[in-house]
Amino acid sequence: MTGSEQRQGKRALDVKTLTRFSATCIIAAMTDAEAIYRFSEHPNKHIKRYSIHKGLGLALKGLQALHPAATLPKWATLPKWTEQDARAALSALEASGLSAAAFSKAHSIPAKRLSDWRKRLSA
Repeated sequence: MTGSEQRQGKRALDVKTLTRFSATCIIAAMTDAEAIYRFSEHPNKHIKRYSIHKGLGLALKGLQALHPAATLPKWATLPKWTEQDARAALSALEASGLSAAAFSKAHSIPAKRLSDWRKRLSA
């Protein structure tokens, strides 16, 4: 592909003609998930992955704004836990039936935090 073809593609935002660098810069500046998904048609696998990842992130943020019940519990967002927060998290872990690793990944908390609090409360 020649340089002039790439420049024409950039002006028309023809996704398939953009270089990896140009496409990455454009995706990084975008805030519309549907527009970002157009880049999943790019022939470069890195651009496909990046566009899908960024588009999913924006879609999830929009979903949480529409459905506040889909947000994380209070204890999952705190930088430090009190004993009460830790007990709530550990009881939610037991009630979920998930492994500690799967539970911590689902709630975006470090698995070590769960194991440390489990040890601290059992002592």
